[in-house]
Amino acid sequence: MIAPKKGEKGKMCIDFRRLNNVTIRDAYPMPRVEDLIDALSGARDFSKMDAESGYHQIEMDPRDIEKTAFACREGLFEFTRMPFGLVNVPAIFQRIMNTILRPFLYKFGGATSIFHPPPPKKKKELRSKSQK
Repeated sequence: MIAPKKGEKGKMCIDFRRLNNVTIRDAYPMPRVEDLIDALSGARDFSKMDAESGYHQIEMDPRDIEKTAFACREGLFEFTRMPFGLVNVPAIFQRIMNTILRPFLYKFGGATSIFHPPPPKKKKELRSKSQK
């Protein structure tokens, strides 16, 4: 099915509910908003990356490719990269992002914030201002 997307061409959507219902869930923890706020407090420089197509950068395990098969007018197709809609893709993506950018990363949904701790002098200034 093609889902309408505001201001753009439609987006192809596959209904993976039956597959998701029999999938063993990946329990990798997703970040909590409260943790994000704590982690970003005191940061002075921020960068943001939009991972809109990030899932499609991750190769599917060859044993799982056939599970993503779908049929349309043009024939039968399978995903070789992770599609949207599979229940474990967010956890897999989170794990990969954390591994690559762990020292300065906080990822929440499709938005990624990279933060840099302030230099020691700036930390002292911030602390003294917050204690007033």
